[in-house]
Amino acid sequence: MGSKVDKELEDAEKSVMQIIDDVCNDICNGYCKWTERYGGSDDDLDRIYEDHCNKCPLNKLNKLG
Repeated sequence: MGSKVDKELEDAEKSVMQIIDDVCNDICNGYCKWTERYGGSDDDLDRIYEDHCNKCPLNKLNKLG
């Protein structure tokens, strides 16, 4: 049974890059408009990455680490 303090300590132990990676994943998986416009096959995901993810500011930020 984790308390609020335990959760805060767990979050505090994450590095900045882990936090950025988590935020990027949440946004890419939950809010990115391109994943909805393309299908879900591997070829489609490769096309999304080539056409859009390479230009995404969050992806660029995530690559800094």
